[in-house]
Amino acid sequence: MKKQILFFSKVFFMTIFVLSIADISKAQSNSVFLNLENLILYKVYQKDSVFTKLGQPDHYKSHTSEFGLNEEYEYGINVIMFSENGKFSGFALLDSRFAIFSSLIPGGIRVGDSVSKFQQLSFGNLEARDESTYAFMDNPKNDSPLIVHHSNGIITKLLLF
Repeated sequence: MKKQILFFSKVFFMTIFVLSIADISKAQSNSVFLNLENLILYKVYQKDSVFTKLGQPDHYKSHTSEFGLNEEYEYGINVIMFSENGKFSGFALLDSRFAIFSSLIPGGIRVGDSVSKFQQLSFGNLEARDESTYAFMDNPKNDSPLIVHHSNGIITKLLLF
């Protein structure tokens, strides 16, 4: 009986160990990238796919640099930016039209939400820059922090450049 208990204890702990390693491997292979309405940061998009995902912009601007085509899509007072031939590279969200991290949090995070909504994410941290600004340091994949402006804890701007 004692040998059976010892055997089942070993099997149980080995199973837990194997499952935890599998879970860690899964988390490491599922890279977390900031998204905006299902556009993944740093992924390349063609103009028509941006229109499909976000709708027709109010204004569209483009110019070519030594790095390729740079584009700006203006939706009201919001600007979505693409660089290097279609790479989603940044945004300025000034109203509640678009949400970020919507693949991770139901409804995502948008202007008008409480800054505390960032605590629902299982990664990153908010670092105070001044009394009305935080920098969200999300992960090493993002070169620059997401800048979160707020008034009394309510998000007024989300900026990533």
